[in-house]
Amino acid sequence: MGSVITEDSGWLSPNGDFHMCPFHKHAKFAKKLGYLEDTLIALGWIKFSSMYGILAPHKFATQKQIDAIWDWCQKEHLELPGWLLTDD
Repeated sequence: MGSVITEDSGWLSPNGDFHMCPFHKHAKFAKKLGYLEDTLIALGWIKFSSMYGILAPHKFATQKQIDAIWDWCQKEHLELPGWLLTDD
């Protein structure tokens, strides 16, 4: 746990803490917290997937999440997610 994204599979909490989980184990992590995946997303968590990317519409992202994603993309030389660059 921490504010720096260290992997490409996991969850980013609303306060910007990254929680790594193996690919296809997002539901197991959510259950460990006592929630379903959809509930975590509704609570403002952002799902990272090595296959599908960063899954969240930006209108729900907190500034701490945006900062963490920005920093990670810069460090890994990745393009920012499209939803982060729009005003929708």
